[in-house]
Amino acid sequence: DAVDDFGPRIALARSLREAGRSQEAAELLEALVTEQDRLLGEDYPDTPGWDLEAVERCETLVVEQTRLLGADHPATLRARLVLSGCVGVAGHFQAAVRLLEALLIDQNRVLGVDHPDTVKARGDLANWLAGVGRTDEAVEHLQAVVADQTRLLGADHPDTLCSRDILADTLLGSEGREEEAVEQYQALVADQTRLLGADHPDTLYSRASLARALGEAGREEEAVEQCEALVADQTRLLGADHPDTLSSRGDLALHLSNAGWEEEALEQCQAVVADQTRLLGADHPDTLQSRYFLVLHLGWAGQEHEAGEACRTLLADCQRVLGDDDDLTSSVRDALDDL
Repeated sequence: DAVDDFGPRIALARSLREAGRSQEAAELLEALVTEQDRLLGEDYPDTPGWDLEAVERCETLVVEQTRLLGADHPATLRARLVLSGCVGVAGHFQAAVRLLEALLIDQNRVLGVDHPDTVKARGDLANWLAGVGRTDEAVEHLQAVVADQTRLLGADHPDTLCSRDILADTLLGSEGREEEAVEQYQALVADQTRLLGADHPDTLYSRASLARALGEAGREEEAVEQCEALVADQTRLLGADHPDTLSSRGDLALHLSNAGWEEEALEQCQAVVADQTRLLGADHPDTLQSRYFLVLHLGWAGQEHEAGEACRTLLADCQRVLGDDDDLTSSVRDALDDL
């Protein structure tokens, strides 16, 4: 296991270095860096404390790489890149920004501005800048990254498409730039449909983001159209009970409400809650979240008495399952006060 045997493998790398077998030690350390990077991605473990342990492991790797290979070796620079990701995932966004700003100075000097690791670090920096509220800077960084990836890799390269998605999402989080986000998502969906097909998971994901962007831009009727088409395709491809389909149905309820179709929105939300209760149970976090939205929809539809009853029941369940200090519990409590 990449985590459980980390200590012994670090000890082995040190022993190899001390025995003069530097190449073998370097290969072992690089393999450990790669494994930590993988764990930050799709294989990220959902276990308490893992993120802080990952930071400690990556700090150890940076020290060992520096000792063995030197501070400017590409493998050491890569270990620092992975460390910054671990720090950011652990919630220390400002620290991740500082690490990446220092790393980029060294990467530009040693590797050059067009090296893949340098470009990745620039994209990561934009992500954490957005995390600390510096969204305008994040957008500028991402626009430059997309331009360079388009020049170096081509507009249709998966890395370029991924950066365009992040750029659109960052624009959506920047006040007053919702229309720019819509334009980015529309272009991205068109290119993904051409390259991957309309039914590809990445295309479906971007279509959901486009619907959300349309809603944020105040174009709710268009958002409803996008969401209805998406739900139909997800139901056909994934099934009505798939989490992505249920999520889109919840989004559809919100867009219907914002477009003024309260009755249809309420029916949609009630159906989502019923299906999540059947599939996940009434106490599942996703179900609790949808039940909160149902309280809101009941209120918006003028059914204050029903909303109050549902809210009191939900508050008791949230306190029991999540605790008094949870964000959702606080939101439900505020909703009850408003009712």
